[in-house]
Amino acid sequence: MIRTIQDSVRFSCTCCFQKFENDLVTIAYSSNSITTFNISNPLNPIEKKYLQSNQLYGPNRLSIIENKAYMINSVNDNFTEIDLSGETPKINYIVPSWMLEKVYGLTTNNGLLYMVGRDSRYFLIIDPKIYIKN
Repeated sequence: MIRTIQDSVRFSCTCCFQKFENDLVTIAYSSNSITTFNISNPLNPIEKKYLQSNQLYGPNRLSIIENKAYMINSVNDNFTEIDLSGETPKINYIVPSWMLEKVYGLTTNNGLLYMVGRDSRYFLIIDPKIYIKN
């Protein structure tokens, strides 16, 4: 083990992470949050950005396209786009759908989002560019 970072409030039930450039982007199910760490020096990861919002209630998977994080949420049956380019992550939009009931799988390819809902039994392919941003 090289180093641990512990914060039971901010990182409670961290369930997914993805490397993006020199950063590690994480989401925490119980904390309703997204955190970005600079990991250019793995011996000294530094927290860069943090967003906690009840609008993110229960995020469970994460995938990144360019400077946008896409999170799926199996509690509220939705997906969210979060802009990572500013000093603080910003929610651009949240898209709820009954087709995302208990959505558990998320990946990206060629700018598209691929999602599967466990209970709805749907496999969805979504172009995130079609949604109007706030």
